[in-house]
Amino acid sequence: MRAGRQADLVLHRFDRDYACLPVRDPGATLLTCAASRTVAAVMVDGEVLVRKGEHVRLSAAQLAAGLSFTAA
Repeated sequence: MRAGRQADLVLHRFDRDYACLPVRDPGATLLTCAASRTVAAVMVDGEVLVRKGEHVRLSAAQLAAGLSFTAA
């Protein structure tokens, strides 16, 4: 790794899911309990795509419509 390079990052809030609490071992909690409902933020190539659990580019309706289309 070199300084100044952009990275992908996912931030989880374990307090969003009571099944994750109490957190005694963050790594084990991430592997066993973390799910989409615990995602607080996502950065890809230095750009924030999810903030406060919501996609910044697409609305929930647009995301649902895309998922419905792929399932058909």
